[in-house]
Amino acid sequence: MTGIPQITTDQFRNYAFAIRGAFGDRWSYATEAKEFVDAWDEGAHSKRKHGIPKIAQAERKAILSDPDLRTATTAHVERLFLTVRQELKRFSRLTLGYSKDLRMHKLATALHLGLYNLVRKHSSLDGRTPAQAACVEDKRWSLEDVVDLTERFVRAKEDAAFEAAFAAL
Repeated sequence: MTGIPQITTDQFRNYAFAIRGAFGDRWSYATEAKEFVDAWDEGAHSKRKHGIPKIAQAERKAILSDPDLRTATTAHVERLFLTVRQELKRFSRLTLGYSKDLRMHKLATALHLGLYNLVRKHSSLDGRTPAQAACVEDKRWSLEDVVDLTERFVRAKEDAAFEAAFAAL
């Protein structure tokens, strides 16, 4: 990673400690506090009122270094979490797709996020992938690229286990 990342979270204190553990002292940090109000909406298909929270205001504060408060927002990660919940059924509660095994849950999530960032074209990014937009990758990956990388990873793990078994003899 080049440059100093700008990270924005809500005001949960423990985020700062976790981010510091990952980035050391090379990061810029801001918080965003959103204030919600209930807006009552009488739906066309419903005979009762539903409380729909709406943002009344969002207050952004610089905490560490010099973050750009105009772009400091948690909306991007909230949108990503919504996409993950909608597209990866392992995050849906009360369905047959929920994860029963933590290891498989982590692998499925990693695969989904890899495809989302490296393979999937996003119309909001002019048909590029998020990895291309962030200048992490020059080209869009194909599914064949993902399969090849996965096969190389599995083969390397198998080879290492094989060599370790013979080294123990």
